[in-house]
Amino acid sequence: MEWIYSIRGKLTAALALAVVLGIMILINISEQKNSEKIQSAIATIYDDRLVVESYIFQYSQHLQEVLALLEDDMLNSRMQRDGISRRLKHVGEINEMYSATVLTKEEQIHFRKFYFICRDLERASSRNDITEAKQLTKNALQILPLLSAIQIKEARSQLDQVRDIYEFSMITLQLEIGVLVVIALLVQALVFGSKTANSIRKPKDIQMN
Repeated sequence: MEWIYSIRGKLTAALALAVVLGIMILINISEQKNSEKIQSAIATIYDDRLVVESYIFQYSQHLQEVLALLEDDMLNSRMQRDGISRRLKHVGEINEMYSATVLTKEEQIHFRKFYFICRDLERASSRNDITEAKQLTKNALQILPLLSAIQIKEARSQLDQVRDIYEFSMITLQLEIGVLVVIALLVQALVFGSKTANSIRKPKDIQMN
């Protein structure tokens, strides 16, 4: 009857090995998803936060130049209007790029306000309303720090998410190492059980002869 117990032991060990391998597959799937989440978070930080921060910097440069032109009394109205028009054209191009990124709800509110201020600024400049154009330019510049603060907050949030995913991945890595140890022990048990069964059968064969 020893061979029956030997087969049962092997089947039990084989079943346990299959379960452990299944766990390994689930761990690998989880790690792959975590890797994709990290890549997505990093892409979001770059595309929707760092790039947008560069847009905000360009906004500031163009609007500061607009304000300088509006305050320059030495320029005639045509030169002033043309200079402002060129810079507001660049602002409009940046608006299109900015709107193509992923905006938070709070960011949408501020950006929408900024967008309409720029539109009104262009109209005020075209009719040579210097006083209104100055005020609109200052209003637009006041919104930029709010947009910049949102980029910092969202980037920090994404970095926290990456850190959490990394820490979870380290836990699953330790679990994976433990599973590998269990697999090694199960394989060793199967090999040892096979050798034991062979050693038990051999004496019986000699007695029969």
